[in-house]
Amino acid sequence: MMKYLYLLSAVILVLFSDCKEKKNSFSAIVCGHLENPKSQNACLSGRQVILQNTSNADTVLLDSQNNFKVKIRINEPGYYNFRHEYQFVNIYLKPGDSISLSLTSEKFKGNLKFSGNGAEENNCLAGMVLFNEKIGACYEKLFRADEKRFIVMSDSLRSLQQNYLENLIKTHKVTDENFSNSEKAKLLYSSASLRLQYKCSYNTQPDNSEKLSDNFDTYLTALHLNDSNLLNLPEYTIFLAEYLRSTVEKESGMQDDLNIFKAKIQNITKVFRDKKVQEYLFYASFKEQMRECGIRGIEPMMKDFYTHCNDKKYTEEIKQTYDGYKKLEKGNTAPDFNLPDLTGKIYSLKDFKGKYIYMDVWATWCAPCRREIPFMDKLQKEFKNKNIVFISISIDKKKEDWENFVKTEKPQWLQLHSDSKVSTLTKDYRINFIPHFILIDKEGKIIDAWAPAPSQNIKEVLNKLEGGVKST
Repeated sequence: MMKYLYLLSAVILVLFSDCKEKKNSFSAIVCGHLENPKSQNACLSGRQVILQNTSNADTVLLDSQNNFKVKIRINEPGYYNFRHEYQFVNIYLKPGDSISLSLTSEKFKGNLKFSGNGAEENNCLAGMVLFNEKIGACYEKLFRADEKRFIVMSDSLRSLQQNYLENLIKTHKVTDENFSNSEKAKLLYSSASLRLQYKCSYNTQPDNSEKLSDNFDTYLTALHLNDSNLLNLPEYTIFLAEYLRSTVEKESGMQDDLNIFKAKIQNITKVFRDKKVQEYLFYASFKEQMRECGIRGIEPMMKDFYTHCNDKKYTEEIKQTYDGYKKLEKGNTAPDFNLPDLTGKIYSLKDFKGKYIYMDVWATWCAPCRREIPFMDKLQKEFKNKNIVFISISIDKKKEDWENFVKTEKPQWLQLHSDSKVSTLTKDYRINFIPHFILIDKEGKIIDAWAPAPSQNIKEVLNKLEGGVKST
């Protein structure tokens, strides 16, 4: 549910042997040592806009001793991510900071310590991250509780977090009010998002015959829907997006993604007054819709986006993203691939010219993916010996997990594996979530790059294909 993206800062890479450098009021320095690195580079990026991808994150090079140093231009305080492979740590930087950190690639957060100018805030931040991880199990119980119990538990959780934060601020002698206020705001809006998520979950449970009480939404009086100064906090922008969606669903009762999206676009200017907040929500709504469903049905609303959103960084990214998805529209040539099966034999789309292709992109660790497997098995049996080939493509990072699955389960349709280090499959097809299904025609042209799942109405779609592909 939580879907995070990032706004990049302008970064200038400078490699030195230590962190001693004259302070600059428009820059900050991050340096340190990475023990047992998986590769010789890392990256530093901002986390101000949560729906932006990290493909443009700036590279931080490690020297022969696995030390690094990066100097960034910043005009105001903000949060950043330092990332190495699949591990990351949050950093708070303000103009003039020069911080040093030492960490190992195996346990990024567990042994993290900061020193230097700006270390106070970052040690506080690291302590809060560890604390939240320790109490993370509490969230599992929250959504199973009734309303009264949920309110007690969620309020207690927030109080616990606030007290711990106050203690960390005192312990590390943090004097930066912007940091302290930002951390408190993060707790406030995380708690508010939790309320919205609970409400959504409660209202969709068939066993809940009673409605939530009128007092459930009183927490909203303490919140600000139009504070553009908080747009640098993902916790705030997540809350705004969820509040918009919950407002639309409450008024219309709609569940269809496209209709909800249309209603969101129509209601942004009605619900929110601040221009920058409106622009962000237009950007975030279009970005999210394209990531989840492609551009099907949104073209008529692109005019609304450009009418209400004048922020150049938003408009340029939406245009670039939209143009990328355009390449996957019906009738365009499907991006080809060269992927191995269990024996190492390489397959490409060209091998199936003259046949329809129904592709499933999945992973063994993905529970929704595995729920589709019995439906896929039934589907391929019904269309056996017909003019169509069924392909499942695993994107498991650990290839042995996929190999063990195929050897154990022995699925009766083609199984391929895509290694993200050498294959561009997920990028070419703009796959952001799995399972993901694609339907391709006999000439290698796209029919639907966001095809229905086997558990949905794909059988009806296949039966209507030109050329008489009929199930038995």
